[in-house]
Amino acid sequence: MTGDGDSSLYGTQISLERAVVFHDQWAYFLGLSSASANGEYVAENGTITSLSSSTTTISGGVKRSFQVEEISQLLPFIGAGISIQNYNYQFSYSDSNIGDTSGIGMGPLFNAGVRIDLLKQFVLIPSYNFSQIFIHSEKSELYGVTSSGFSLALIFRF
Repeated sequence: MTGDGDSSLYGTQISLERAVVFHDQWAYFLGLSSASANGEYVAENGTITSLSSSTTTISGGVKRSFQVEEISQLLPFIGAGISIQNYNYQFSYSDSNIGDTSGIGMGPLFNAGVRIDLLKQFVLIPSYNFSQIFIHSEKSELYGVTSSGFSLALIFRF
């Protein structure tokens, strides 16, 4: 989900991420993702406007894992970092804070989840992700666009 406060869009995102452990339970990560979302804005008079967004994001930061001694297959984690995003928003309605705009923005990201080692060759990583990218609206005002949602990563080892 992504939104500007007045409108929310829902869509899909595909991501690749590489995490490297550098000290005990600490790791740094680098990621690349591409997302698109669509939605509608319904004005008070009943007028419906189609909305869309597309983004390409590079992100990086650190993660901290916490070993669960009773269940060694679970590895909860939290992370924080920064994202740089190439964005294109089409929020074409009269009260829109964003309007039609594109460019490059940046902002913080946070995530939390758990790594679940089901088998030696198969790992699941459900997580919740939150980011806020500061963009320039159609009126050239700095504006924060929030994206959040759940994700499920699958790892197959050979």
